[in-house]
Amino acid sequence: MNRRNNNWLIGIIVLILISAFIVSQDKIEIPNPFNGGTLFSRSTAIRLGLDLRGGLQTLLEADVPADQAVSSQDLAVTRQILENRANGLGVSEVVMQTAGDRRIVAEFPGVSNPEEVVAALQQTALLEFVDFGTSPVAVGTKVDTDFQTSQGSSGTPAPASTLRS
Repeated sequence: MNRRNNNWLIGIIVLILISAFIVSQDKIEIPNPFNGGTLFSRSTAIRLGLDLRGGLQTLLEADVPADQAVSSQDLAVTRQILENRANGLGVSEVVMQTAGDRRIVAEFPGVSNPEEVVAALQQTALLEFVDFGTSPVAVGTKVDTDFQTSQGSSGTPAPASTLRS
């Protein structure tokens, strides 16, 4: 064997050893020699997807008349809002994609309570503005509004409670 082939062989063996080391570790950290902190940190644990781990896949469709078009920008904004809601649930590796011109496909691998996820996705957002005039209230003060969020047992609207933050 000539010298050039030996260099290639040594290079390949080094790459195999580095690859075997990375595969055998759950987390790779490279320390910063100058300040003692971490220069690079990454988890190398294998994450199973929806097909191997199980979970939930949903298909969401715009609830508008069939003759009315849904803009791609509106669909993208809706997808982003739904993705933020799903991330707020603590579900890891949520995949949301637009499918066609009126649908969003969402995948939630490893979900143990699919009803909770579907309920969170179906919620209607609410933003209320309360005018306190020139006298601000303290942070954490409970503010009761007259918006109807639920019906009481007597059929009267129950006030919504919000916290000032």
